[in-house]
Amino acid sequence: MSIQVEIKVDAEKARKAFAAAPQELGKNLSIAVMKSAFTVERESKLITPVDTGRLRASIDTMIKPLMAIIAPHTNYAIFVHEGTRFMQGRPFMETGSRTSEGRIQGFFEKAVDDTLDSIERKAS
Repeated sequence: MSIQVEIKVDAEKARKAFAAAPQELGKNLSIAVMKSAFTVERESKLITPVDTGRLRASIDTMIKPLMAIIAPHTNYAIFVHEGTRFMQGRPFMETGSRTSEGRIQGFFEKAVDDTLDSIERKAS
């Protein structure tokens, strides 16, 4: 048994749509990276141990092309996060990122879906 399907597509339109795909995907992935980074920053700040508030306030996000760095900027952050022989670690950055995993996955799925939708719109 054989099934035939004929698809009528303007080949030139389809070519142009796929040619634009890398730029569109890059734009959508950049948005996903930015949303992910700020989500991790927010979740980490919510659970950061607070004495004076300086550690929490020092957490910031630096966005680069398809990359983000979220980090605290106090000289003692590593000791709070990892602990010392006198104090158990409180991994606020690690926990913040783990808490955000589901939302981050959603941001990247949306980026891919938006790119495919854009290609489809341009090809039709």
